[in-house]
Amino acid sequence: MDMDELLVLTENFGDLKSQDKEFFESSSYEDVQQDVAAIQSHQEITKTMMNMKRIQPFLTGMAHLEKVLATIRFHHTAKVMGYVWGPVRFLLKVRMRSSTPGPYQGKHC
Repeated sequence: MDMDELLVLTENFGDLKSQDKEFFESSSYEDVQQDVAAIQSHQEITKTMMNMKRIQPFLTGMAHLEKVLATIRFHHTAKVMGYVWGPVRFLLKVRMRSSTPGPYQGKHC
């Protein structure tokens, strides 16, 4: 897959509402880190800790991909990575709101 194909994928990312598209495109690695920290703080208070460390290898890998894209001076790095970070943030927020116990529920953090 070349860089042009990657950009086309982000432009054709389904039929998102304009607010969701904006949320995705403006999301960053730092936003994801803040969301994870907020979730862990809330879970510590409510004594419902989840093993959030399980997603760290994925987040680290995607952060490295972002650095590679920036290094090769891909002009649309932020937009492309927004479509990685946006869905991750969305899933974290959905999981946080869910009252159904998830597969990572437990006291191992």
